[in-house]
Amino acid sequence: MYVTSFDPAKILHGAGAVRAGKWQISNGFGVTPRWRADGKELFYMDRGNTIISVEVKGQGESFEVGRSQNLFVGPANPFGSTYDVTPDGRRFVMITRPAEEDVPLSLVENWPARARATPPVN
Repeated sequence: MYVTSFDPAKILHGAGAVRAGKWQISNGFGVTPRWRADGKELFYMDRGNTIISVEVKGQGESFEVGRSQNLFVGPANPFGSTYDVTPDGRRFVMITRPAEEDVPLSLVENWPARARATPPVN
């Protein structure tokens, strides 16, 4: 997986994308990249569902790839590698298959009335 730069203004105005650089992020297979909100960290998933974090630093035309580390192995997902990361990069949300084959379904009817009737918890 690579990061490359481009000038969106040139693309919007028909001048074409002029790439100033290309930097390798993964050492092999990498999918579903996600940026931390401040742009200082990039996350991706490898072939074994391991979430990997890579420190990055970009400013103007320069870009530096820093330390990478394996964070954790995500659950096997029959729907693909679907996950996201919070803006601070500290928490992840993932789609996973339930542990049970037949997950019970609970239907709550008239839930707004029940919510109003329930006393608040202090």
